[in-house]
Amino acid sequence: MVPSRLADRHRSATPPKDSTQADNETARLRRENSDLRKVVRIYAEAIRQLTVDKAALEDELQALSGVTSLTERRRGHDGGVGPPL
Repeated sequence: MVPSRLADRHRSATPPKDSTQADNETARLRRENSDLRKVVRIYAEAIRQLTVDKAALEDELQALSGVTSLTERRRGHDGGVGPPL
């Protein structure tokens, strides 16, 4: 009788393979999700930096090409000095 009790305890103490497999799959998916979130943060920062760089290059190009931005020109004349636009 003792061996059967031991076998019953062993069966109840070890989870079924499906449960263990599901737990492993859940853990893997959580790690993958965490890794993907890190990659998204890296790409978001890269996009932010490229946007800043693009704006700076556009400003530099505009200054070097001698093109006057109407928006900037209007801001300069908002104080009532000079002809109205």
